[in-house]
Amino acid sequence: MLTFYYVDGFQAAFRHFPRLLLTAVFCLAQVLLYLYTFSEKLWQRLVGLLVPLAAVLVIVFTKTPGEMSFTDFLPGSPAFSEHAVVTVKDDNTKIALEKNSSESSIRVQTNHFGTIPFEIQDGGQTYRYEMEIYEGDEGSTRVRITPK
Repeated sequence: MLTFYYVDGFQAAFRHFPRLLLTAVFCLAQVLLYLYTFSEKLWQRLVGLLVPLAAVLVIVFTKTPGEMSFTDFLPGSPAFSEHAVVTVKDDNTKIALEKNSSESSIRVQTNHFGTIPFEIQDGGQTYRYEMEIYEGDEGSTRVRITPK
């Protein structure tokens, strides 16, 4: 568990320095202190060092991005009919229209950051948008939707 936290802390520190740097250093120091305190022989300490190192490699190479889900209003507050269809050009992203009183919003489910173009067809009219999902300076997810 400490290994997971220091890997996650160092990754966050590289993206948003110095956020979580102290946490990462503390967790790493605690793992090393436990190795030194609870093992007597050199071979035990080396084996004890290999276990967190192997855990770091497994975490870094197998960690999947988390699922992001949010609802947002479209710019210009267009009102769509119930027959409107959303087309997304990204296989890992799902966008659905939600009707809220007179305005329409979209519900987005995705697992990655980046720019995602999508369009909404309502009757004979096509609305094209570009959605940018990025991580803000404080580490939170930000969304910007612009018409194309």
